[in-house]
Formats: sequence, C-alpha cells, structure tokens
Amino acid sequence: KAKSEPKAKSEPKAKSEPKGKLVACGECKGCKTKACKKCDKCASKKRCSQRTCTNAQRVEVGTTPSRKRGGPMKGTNVKADTEEARKPRIRLRLSTPKNAASTEKKQVRKRKATPTPQKAENGNARKKSRRSTPKSKSPPTPGSSSSSSSDESDEEEDGMFDTDMLQSDHDKLDGTWEEVRIFSTKFGPWRLPAEIESKFKHVAKATLMAISMFDEYELFKEPVAENDVPGYRDIITDPMDFGTMKSKVEKGMYGQGSDAAAKFYMDFLLVFDNCFKFNDGGGEVVDEAKMVLKAMPVSFAKSCQEVLRLK
Repeated sequence: KAKSEPKAKSEPKAKSEPKGKLVACGECKGCKTKACKKCDKCASKKRCSQRTCTNAQRVEVGTTPSRKRGGPMKGTNVKADTEEARKPRIRLRLSTPKNAASTEKKQVRKRKATPTPQKAENGNARKKSRRSTPKSKSPPTPGSSSSSSSDESDEEEDGMFDTDMLQSDHDKLDGTWEEVRIFSTKFGPWRLPAEIESKFKHVAKATLMAISMFDEYELFKEPVAENDVPGYRDIITDPMDFGTMKSKVEKGMYGQGSDAAAKFYMDFLLVFDNCFKFNDGGGEVVDEAKMVLKAMPVSFAKSCQEVLRLK
C-alpha cells in the first residue's frame, strides 16, 4: 500500500481582535469627574485621563448607545427592534416659567458686586475691558435716576467683556442647570464693542470654534436626524445646532453688528434649551450640555478681545 502523504500543518490562527468599540457607562465616578484641562489628553482635545470609565463595555458597531446631537440614549438592537423603544417617551415641559426666570436674572444683576475703592488702591481690582460705546458722564439733575441707570448699564457692559471676572464666576458654579443658565444669560443678549461693530462674522466664527471645543462628544455639531431619533421633531418644533449656525453666519443671515450678535446668542440658547426639553432635564446628555453652555460667556468675551487685538 502506498503511504499516505503527511497532512500539511495548519497555520496557527491569528488572534482575532475584539469587535466593536468601548463605550463609557456615564454613571461611574470616572465618567462624572470633570476634565482637569491640564493633562496631555486635555491639551490634545481628547477625553481627560482623570475621566477613565471603570465600567466601560464593548459594543458592536451599530448598537452603540448614541450620545450625539442632543438626542436620547438609544439602546441595543434588541430594544431598538421593539415598538416601545421606537416610540418617544412622554416628556415634561420646563417647570420654570419665563417670568420667573426673568425675575431671577434681575435679582442676580442687583446682587452683582463692584470693586471697592480699597482694592483699587492696592492694585488688586479687576481690569476693566473695553466698553462697547464710550459714554460721557454728565452731572445728575435733581430728581433724575438717569445717573444710576447709566452706571448700571456701564457695569453690565464691563461685565460682558471682563474675562477675568467671568472665568472666576465660571469656576464657582455648582453645576446645576438653573445656576449655569442664569450665569450664561445674566448680561442679556450679546453686544459688540464699538471698535469691532463691523466685525460680527469674525467674532461669531471665533466664538463658535471656541464653544465647539467644549462639545467633546459632538452632541450639537449637526442637526438631529429623524432616522436616528424618531419623534424628535414632534417634541422639538424649532431645532438648532452649531452646523446650522455656522451656515447662517457665512450666508449673512444674522445681519450685522450688535443686532446680529444678539440673534446669534439666542440661537445658542435655543440649542441647549432644546436639549434640556427633549431629555426631560436630566441624564448624561444634559450633563454634557451644561459643560458647553457655561462656556458661552467666556468664549464670547475672549473672541471679542482677540478680534480687537487683530484689528
């Protein structure tokens, strides 16, 4: 009998790489820790090294919970295949009425402290930024309140562009949505300094770029697609996102000057209010939205200063 040929040795199977990608749980201590903004990863605009998730799970592509564009967290394929998962939950309306919100803003403005003469003498008073319009002071007339209202207006204008004061107030926030929104709106709609009244596009693009850097998960980069978040347009009737805002700036749809800056400011608030409303005012998506929202005042002030410097 002829000898059978020896069987060829099979090559060792290469170890297959794990499929899918790691997804943070959003609930552990690492996920809830704020970025330090000092490590190498923060410098390269990546997830902070101190925000390491201890319960990260590997999920197949296509079943990853979606955190983008202010929508709700989507479940796995099993949940997505059910009719219940495809139906939007019943959302509650915002509990704070507009009148109450405006009253809170006025109270915050009244409590705003001004530098004391003693600090100014010691050289420790905060530096005043450029005002939007130079104003000449005139002696007050008897029985007139124009002087006090003018001083209050000057204080508000100084505060809107005082990056040192804004950064200090930013760092003291406790993180609640109400406090963050009051901080971001206490000076009202944005205005441009008189020196750069014609430079709205430059300021708007710089502000969008600065605020987008805080949108770590690109939640607000693009419009919410109905296919990704069924029922979104049934709840949010006036959607807005950073991509749409950028397009409006480039096409000149906001207009010019301080009027354009005010409309630009209102669109920013619309982005975050939509997110808060759709997510019932809670969850990790709203937590990320707060991080971006509270960066608005400092980002705008720094953008104005940068445009002034390059003028």
